[in-house]
Amino acid sequence: MEKKFSSFFNTSISFNPWYFFLIFLISNTLLSYFPLSFYAKLSIGIIGVILPFSFALWLVLENRLKKKLSPSSFTLTTAANGSNEKLPLGLWLFFGFLVFFTRFYKLTSIPSWPISDEGIFATMSLGLLKKWNWSVLWGDVHFEPLLIWALGDFFKIITPSFLSLRLFPALISIGTILLSYWASRQFFSKFISFIYCWVFAFSFWEFSFMRLCVPEILIVFFQFSALALLGIFIKKKTSASKWFFIFALSIAAGLGFYSYLNWVVAWFFIASILWMLTWGKKNTNWKYLITFTAVSSLLALPWVQARLSPGNLNYVHASFEPSLFLNSCLSYLIGLFWDSKKSFPFGPNWGGMFDPLTGSLIFLGVFYVLANIEKKLLALLSLGLFASMLPGTLTNYLELHRITPSLPFWIALAVLGIKSLLPDQSLKKSYVWLIALGVIFLAFNAYNFAVPYCDITRVPPERQWRSVQYEDSYNILKSLSAETGPLYVFTEFNTDYDNKTLNIAVYPFDCLQNPVLFKASPQWAVVIANIYYAPYFIEKFKNIKFKILKSNRPLPQPIGIFLIPVSKIPDSILKNWLEADQIYRNANIEIKNKRPMDTFSQFSGHFSSLKNKFPKDPFLTSVYWEKYALDQFLDRDFKSAAQSYEYAIQQGYPAAHLYYNRSLCLKLSGENSESKKDFLKAVNIAKRSGISP
Repeated sequence: MEKKFSSFFNTSISFNPWYFFLIFLISNTLLSYFPLSFYAKLSIGIIGVILPFSFALWLVLENRLKKKLSPSSFTLTTAANGSNEKLPLGLWLFFGFLVFFTRFYKLTSIPSWPISDEGIFATMSLGLLKKWNWSVLWGDVHFEPLLIWALGDFFKIITPSFLSLRLFPALISIGTILLSYWASRQFFSKFISFIYCWVFAFSFWEFSFMRLCVPEILIVFFQFSALALLGIFIKKKTSASKWFFIFALSIAAGLGFYSYLNWVVAWFFIASILWMLTWGKKNTNWKYLITFTAVSSLLALPWVQARLSPGNLNYVHASFEPSLFLNSCLSYLIGLFWDSKKSFPFGPNWGGMFDPLTGSLIFLGVFYVLANIEKKLLALLSLGLFASMLPGTLTNYLELHRITPSLPFWIALAVLGIKSLLPDQSLKKSYVWLIALGVIFLAFNAYNFAVPYCDITRVPPERQWRSVQYEDSYNILKSLSAETGPLYVFTEFNTDYDNKTLNIAVYPFDCLQNPVLFKASPQWAVVIANIYYAPYFIEKFKNIKFKILKSNRPLPQPIGIFLIPVSKIPDSILKNWLEADQIYRNANIEIKNKRPMDTFSQFSGHFSSLKNKFPKDPFLTSVYWEKYALDQFLDRDFKSAAQSYEYAIQQGYPAAHLYYNRSLCLKLSGENSESKKDFLKAVNIAKRSGISP
């Protein structure tokens, strides 16, 4: 519908949202999905986005200044215009089918492997199966505990596995979708709320959350819970009802602090709404604001104390190092709407976080808000969107999940953009438009998530957080376990202390982790270790099988998988391996909780009992000194690390990669001549071994 918003040289200018929508859609599509040159994209950005957006903004603002907007046109307590008649059951069933289908279709193959962060959270949650821990902050960068606690409880119900690691976020996603409708229903009509729920459920943002077991998945869950409770609180008239829901809101807001650090901005927005409702009212209304602040702050107190403890804000400070704020804002704007490759895997690697259709609707939503919402609410929503972007725009690099608290605002703008396109349609006719837009919208994001996002060849090695090596291992071990039963899977005899995604995946058939299998008698022992230990294993054990694991990164020290018949392993050696594996496994959990002020070397004490314990096992001896040297290397004590690698060579098995590592440490210590000698030794030993990864 055209609206006369302004005049120019006595000529009437009409604002037709469809014209602007088509311009934005074409421009956003070109900017997102086509490999154009920088100057071509700059031209499209100026001509197809900036100029039409500025022109439409001028029309809308000029019209708003000319007319006096009624405060009742759109407020917190009144929904946008729309019918409240019941939606057809068939529409709900169709929506429900799509939600469940997208959440469970190829649950463990799209994407085909977890990112390293998921392995970290799974490892810490597995530790809770042995001993519960009420630590408020977890991991070397100190994440909030709620995901780990919830996942630990989930693993008590559902056996830990790759499947359960994917099932958990899928269930959280379904719960969040239900909450999104409940929350939007407090402020919008049934029709608009349904659209909101649809757009949220099938956005790429939520698609990534449904398959990522990371703390950010809890942010929107708590946001929608809090917004729903807030809406009910606003609508209630009796004092008893208001007190009940303000306490419920306070508890939800307080618990949100334990989900993820950026909950702070979500809490600030809720408090701002309560303050706005209280300002200028009777004194009794202040009691609700005071109660909310007191109860939620009291619940958050242990989190505040933990965060303010020495060293627990170091990672935050490092992320917020000085950067140009405007450049950061531009970076996040580009990441949201056109190109988010620098944020992968916390964003797509094709286009922006919002597809061109959603992005264009968001632009229209901005115009709708400016034209129809009263000033106080407009100021409040603007403050909320601005504040929710700060966890990202104040940091020095692009990671779109940092600004997850802004997601409900963006979805609301997209929904209002749809409303601006269909202002006078009857409800039945709107269903046709809704389904058409919804299916296109779903197709965009489903394809983007299932194909480009999962294609590792499209991702630069430095952004590839999914280990093809461990995925390759898992496929081999899963097939072997299906044929022969449980396995011994020794995953701790390498120096990859960070990526533990294989541990959670093999848990169902790994006798070293799963207590149900402790009394099993495996036919095969599997060692994941540096491939240059192959000559030792070939000489020591008969009928061994091994493979160099394919990698998505150019690694100088490739990892191999060694399959050894248990019947060919002497009991004394197997006993030593079992003992060493458990000690290294427990030490790794401690390293995961490393504080920034801690040195890596101090964690060597967790496996120091293994020093000189296995003098007749050169492999375990080398592994011990290799891990010891790595901790020194990470502390930048290169001279000591070189000495430890020397011990690994002299006392253990002189594998090629140990010489290479010692060569690197000597070079970093300034001993270039000795470094060259060790490098040549590494090359010669690798050639004699016949292994060419």
